[in-house]
Amino acid sequence: YFTIVTLALTLIASHIAVGWSSVTGGDSGLIGVPPLTLFGYTFYDPVSSFYLALGVLALCLFGSLRVMSGRYGLILKAIQDDETKARTLGYKTQWVLLKTFVASAAMAGLAGALYVTGTGFVAPDLIALLLSTEVIIWVAVGGSGTLVGAVIGTAIVWQLQVRISSISFAAWPIAIGVFFMLMVLVFPQGPAAWVLDRVRRL
Repeated sequence: YFTIVTLALTLIASHIAVGWSSVTGGDSGLIGVPPLTLFGYTFYDPVSSFYLALGVLALCLFGSLRVMSGRYGLILKAIQDDETKARTLGYKTQWVLLKTFVASAAMAGLAGALYVTGTGFVAPDLIALLLSTEVIIWVAVGGSGTLVGAVIGTAIVWQLQVRISSISFAAWPIAIGVFFMLMVLVFPQGPAAWVLDRVRRL
């Protein structure tokens, strides 16, 4: 239900972005977004922007891994297994989930800010349904329940997108749809988990 509501909000936000042209630029988006400046240094060069994004990714991943390896991570795992049981043990699960959602939204917002200042352009397509589906695919490919897997899954899907789009730009939405169905039907825990399961059986 949470995923469906999130996708519905994505559609609403996309329509707002297209309709509120005085703020968002409408279908054309915003062109000429200035590059990011930190401590007097401006990230004009794409290479410097890449290393900045890589550094932010490393910090977010390290922080998330530290949190998940501690007490808070154990509470989240307990909520994942049985939220009602965790609530009866005295944990305010709704606040734990809210803080987790806010933290993940902050990371997504930071990633969006880095992307826009790095490319100098933002369009309504960036909050469209296709990108939201891709994000789910990133996690599915890497394997749900692992943070490092999500990063690996993102790299794999992006490489596929670059290669397929170079052949035909219109083919990527079809490919991502087929890929999504394969993930749900064949690899519900992710390809990595599927391979490990086959190795264990052998």
